[in-house]
Amino acid sequence: MEIAAIVSVVAVLLAACGWSAIALHDLAQQSGITSWLAWGAPVIVDGPLFQSAIALVVLKRRAQNGVTVAARHRRYFWGVLAAAELVSLVGNGIHAAHVQVTPAIAAVIAGAAPIAAMAVMHGLTILIEVPRTPPVSGTPGITPQTLTTPQSEDVNTAVAVMVPGNSPAFPNVHPTAEEPTRETPHGSGANTGTETGNGEAFPEEPADSAERDARILALRDQGLSYRDIAPKVGLSHSQVWKILDRLKTEQAARGRGNARPEDGTGVVVPFVR
Repeated sequence: MEIAAIVSVVAVLLAACGWSAIALHDLAQQSGITSWLAWGAPVIVDGPLFQSAIALVVLKRRAQNGVTVAARHRRYFWGVLAAAELVSLVGNGIHAAHVQVTPAIAAVIAGAAPIAAMAVMHGLTILIEVPRTPPVSGTPGITPQTLTTPQSEDVNTAVAVMVPGNSPAFPNVHPTAEEPTRETPHGSGANTGTETGNGEAFPEEPADSAERDARILALRDQGLSYRDIAPKVGLSHSQVWKILDRLKTEQAARGRGNARPEDGTGVVVPFVR
């Protein structure tokens, strides 16, 4: 069906343009225009007509796609379409009626050329001014409200990341009382070693480490928590946890026959470096 419609349109346009072209050419010659220039008359009259018809379809399609088309643009093309059709009808009628071309009619025919040029140029600027697609104001579905920060996790399950100098990267993350992380918190007041030039600490074993370890083990057996034991032995709760973890590991190794020498109290005595 579309092919038949296109063929019929082409056939009608060729026949109509042929008739109109011959009539307007003869009329232009009667106005005193040279024959080869007179063939521009049908282009001057029917050109704006075709441009306006096509422009109206284009603007309608852009409006359907969401483009804002001003009503004055449509009115302009409708006006040009009506004026060009009227001039074409009058010119063909004058030619068919064998009306004598007077100087006044010749002046009107000569003035049609600049008017038609101005009309098609303004029509072109309108088509350039109206965008082909609607402006994109933002990506659909993405708003500033959707870009939220993740919910904070339970601090008891978070792991504190250490940086040189024993400074936690996340100061708001604290270990639990019974499961401290392997870190040396600030402000414990314990002298755990010397500090190098780049901020790293080298722990030193105190001279009475065996007695201290025995006391820590005894306090733990009494049911005290790491935080309760820490102030009694002058260490931080994380250091207490590490000492008990070490003692547990050494006792397990001793049970497998790899125990280290003991003192008289039955507590594993670490080698003095």
